Amino acid sequence: MSQPVHPNHGARFQIERQQTEGPEATYQVQIFVEDGFYQESARLSSESKEVKWEAEESASQPSEPMPDWMRKHAEALMRQLRQGFQRNGSWGRKLRRWRDAPS
Repeated sequence: MSQPVHPNHGARFQIERQQTEGPEATYQVQIFVEDGFYQESARLSSESKEVKWEAEESASQPSEPMPDWMRKHAEALMRQLRQGFQRNGSWGRKLRRWRDAPS
């Protein structure tokens, strides 16, 4: 696996499917920032709009807690994955996006 690219500003979101169980899926969510990355697991269900988060320890975790805008953007990306499952019956494998911090 190649080394992750840390952005100079904003955040790079990387969401990868870890496992599926019918209408549910677990994803590893990594959010890369200039000084490290946040890492959590997220469990999705096609039957619920809720995202169940589970924190994971990361040796490269930034000293500051994750800003709200990052979690909200990650949840918006999760909605895309859920909608894809509802449309075609399969969970997406991977999403990568960059987003600038709100001003």
